[in-house]
Amino acid sequence: MQFYRKTRKGFGETIRKPLAKIFIYIIILMAIIFLISSLDLPAPNKIIKQKIPDEKFKVIK
Repeated sequence: MQFYRKTRKGFGETIRKPLAKIFIYIIILMAIIFLISSLDLPAPNKIIKQKIPDEKFKVIK
């Protein structure tokens, strides 16, 4: 009886590895988004509004 080595990858294995990598990247991205959204950053108390004088604008032709 001879040893038979299967050198050809099956269809399931060809699809499984890229899908697993994509799934891991999606989980990492969702974890990063969750961590960023859970940060409690302070909001400014007043509306910041500054009027910029016309002298500071330069016309570029």
